[in-house]
Amino acid sequence: MRLFLLADSSYHIPPIVVYQKILDIINAGKASAHLHYYIVGDHFPTFYQDAYEAHSNVTLLKKYPAEKLISEVTNAIVLHFGSSLKGSQQFPQYFIPLSGPGLIQNSTLFQKLQSWITFKGFIKKATSVFATNTWTQSYLNLNLPKNSNTIHNAFLPISGLPQLEWVSISAAKQELTQGADYYLAMISVDHFVNTLKEFSIFKKWQHTSMALVFVWDTPQQMEQAIQLQKGYKYRDAIVHTLIQDLSMEELAGTYAILWGQAHFDKLPWMEWAIQFKIPLMLDTAIALPDSFTNAGEIFNFQESTALSNHFKLYYKDEVYRQARANMGIQWYETYQKEYAQNTAIRIPIDLHS
Repeated sequence: MRLFLLADSSYHIPPIVVYQKILDIINAGKASAHLHYYIVGDHFPTFYQDAYEAHSNVTLLKKYPAEKLISEVTNAIVLHFGSSLKGSQQFPQYFIPLSGPGLIQNSTLFQKLQSWITFKGFIKKATSVFATNTWTQSYLNLNLPKNSNTIHNAFLPISGLPQLEWVSISAAKQELTQGADYYLAMISVDHFVNTLKEFSIFKKWQHTSMALVFVWDTPQQMEQAIQLQKGYKYRDAIVHTLIQDLSMEELAGTYAILWGQAHFDKLPWMEWAIQFKIPLMLDTAIALPDSFTNAGEIFNFQESTALSNHFKLYYKDEVYRQARANMGIQWYETYQKEYAQNTAIRIPIDLHS
């Protein structure tokens, strides 16, 4: 059976998320000797290209050769994350949403409408839509109740994350913060100024080179934040980057991550952080499923001195920081085990033409 995995997406998904999901799928299907994977994409980072090609049943194809091949075969499956392959409509289309319409702030009304039309088009054409976790499941059930017959829970474990060496993490840290230790922050622009104030309290308490790195979804958000921080006393300790540019090394090099703005599209980053033993700080404003309440430390980011106290605690007490990281690891192992037990579909071994 030929399984075509499409490595692009119509949605605002960092390419590294798609590349890792494809690797997860390949590794999860090792026991299925009948599957041959055609990964369709124009470019892959060296790590992922090497990881894919380490499997004898994997072929990398650019889009045009893939379109030509699929027009000539009789047994194929297409699995995608919000994309399509010309000439493949006669074959089963399996859709794994890694993001959804309306999750990115500052979108225009037209952009949101167009995004919903495209998303519903993928849903309509899909043989099945797979939610690989309860957070995605909640989003799909809430926003697409009429498509409940198409939406199914499916199990896909993480596998094959890079084994990062201290040297590569140190090099990434040097490039990102000139070597300073740092917290990562994924928050909304509306909460940016308050976060800066809380960070100021921490910096006044402890004269430290610790930096705060804000990770934004769009260049527009980043520019807004840069304008808001003008005149800020500790601006030399503030760094901005886009989630599209965030690397595994930068994720693995942080002290902890603030999740003040998060939807199910950020879950891969949370899972990876946990694997790298990075503790998560989660705002009570996030609509987390009940099954995620032990993924990290949950508190109200808007409560006065709450963030600054946590900055201090994680910085001062390494035992506490490690305990919180271990809590995330224990949660993930338990959650994955329970989800697997309650999920009948395994990707890719249960896909059918």
